[in-house]
Amino acid sequence: MKRERIFTLNNPYKLRVDPSLATEIGLNESIVLLQIEYLISISDKTIDGHTWTYDSIRNMKEKYFPWWSIATINRTIIHLEQLGLIVVENHNRAKYDKTRWFRLNFDKIKTLESVGVFQNETGVLQNETHSAQNETTIPKTSTKTSTNVIDTVALIDEQETKESVKADETPSQEKLNGQAHFVALMKICKFDSKLMTKDQRGQLASESKRLKAADVTAEQIERFSKYWYGVDWRGKKGQAPTPAQVRAEWGKFKESGYYEEGAIGW
Repeated sequence: MKRERIFTLNNPYKLRVDPSLATEIGLNESIVLLQIEYLISISDKTIDGHTWTYDSIRNMKEKYFPWWSIATINRTIIHLEQLGLIVVENHNRAKYDKTRWFRLNFDKIKTLESVGVFQNETGVLQNETHSAQNETTIPKTSTKTSTNVIDTVALIDEQETKESVKADETPSQEKLNGQAHFVALMKICKFDSKLMTKDQRGQLASESKRLKAADVTAEQIERFSKYWYGVDWRGKKGQAPTPAQVRAEWGKFKESGYYEEGAIGW
């Protein structure tokens, strides 16, 4: 006999979490990307042949991510844009309206190992099955004006930004000095010290500590970059490794000609 579920969630905005995608691009990034994908999948707004959805950071915090600060959500979206996974523009009728519009960059998403992509741009199909979401969104009618990553910061209220940044501060350069393993891993993974999320910092700290405990030197971590971008198929496509992938691929790296100092390309 099939057992009944123990409890149900009262919140109508059920988010999706996928371990494979979180490992590949970061936990925060995976949660936001899947939410944007869902909102696009129920949107009927097509501009320049692409399906878009729109929302403000403040509204996203209230409806979907109440446990994050506005600064964290903003940094996560900017990082997704830097990774090339989403495109952010301004298609609002009023020029002063800075509400952001989002679409998926399917060419870049197709390079991810943890997702499969529909060809008709109706959304991203994950390899795992997830619970359906009940929330619907009605996009606004608007016209296009250009914007860039700098414009997105204008959404954040000055006072709230100061409070959010204090609570979710990026490590200063002074704190990073002397942490050679952390810095070497951060460079290989192409994380920006000023933009990376709290989760990404945690991944870096955890994996760099494990590598250091295994008597791996910071110089060896730096040499891993040559192996990743010269041998691994993901690196050849320009995809940066995650901290977990660096540790997972370390055995193959040790067996390659890139491991010892003065080896191939050094």
